Amino acid sequence: MFQLKISHRPATMKAVAGKACLSLALVAAFGSPAWAERLEPARSVVGDREDIKVSISFPQAKTGDLYIAADAGGTFLFLNERNQWVTTPVPYEFGQPYSGIKPIILGNTSGIGMGIYPVYQVIAYPNTPDIYDTRNWVGGFGGLGLTSFQVKLPAEISGDRNADGWADDDANRDGFHDDDSNRDGIHDDDSNRDGFHDDDANRDGIHDDDANRDGFHDDDLNRDGFHDDDLNRDGSHDDKSSRDGSHDDKSSRDGSHDGKSSQEDK
Repeated sequence: MFQLKISHRPATMKAVAGKACLSLALVAAFGSPAWAERLEPARSVVGDREDIKVSISFPQAKTGDLYIAADAGGTFLFLNERNQWVTTPVPYEFGQPYSGIKPIILGNTSGIGMGIYPVYQVIAYPNTPDIYDTRNWVGGFGGLGLTSFQVKLPAEISGDRNADGWADDDANRDGFHDDDSNRDGIHDDDSNRDGFHDDDANRDGIHDDDANRDGFHDDDLNRDGFHDDDLNRDGSHDDKSSRDGSHDDKSSRDGSHDGKSSQEDK
């Protein structure tokens, strides 16, 4: 399998990641097309010596070359036909018809460093010369499947406190936190990308203003991962100019306004 690598992503890989985010944004804005694939992990939080399992759902039949890629700390790796992860863009399967559900074992975590690993899948037209050109994808942008696996991470980062294989704030079980709008595996309010919310001073995996420790802000009544007064869903209160997670008029930084108690009208 692969090890977590910290490196600068090549320009071509940046383009793929950008296209992936654009595809997901289009799907979110206009709805998922009938032919869009889905990557469905058996469980997205996996520990040591566990198989990483995923199923690809094909709502409409397709034929082409199947590519599976993983982002390992900024380096893209491709699963080849021998179930090996390589840096060269190669198909996992060649010229096959696809429909229904296809289960795949991506490997075992015994050979993987701890980290967050986004996984991509796409069907390309046979013998495509450039997998990074979305014109070579069957279905274009909408043909891209994406999920994420959290490997060997403590519950404070993975968010899986009940050990069921899913982050507690992953309501739709797609492998991403509910407050991860760009689907990169990181909370939207984790600016330094350390795995913790920006307002988690003691780094216990819980927001500082989460008194009942249910994984949501105390002022998140609809439990979507954002403050009720965060209309643009950027992770900060709407009246917060410094974007540090506290209201502008809050000197003690406990999540409430200066004129309120810590549990009143945050």
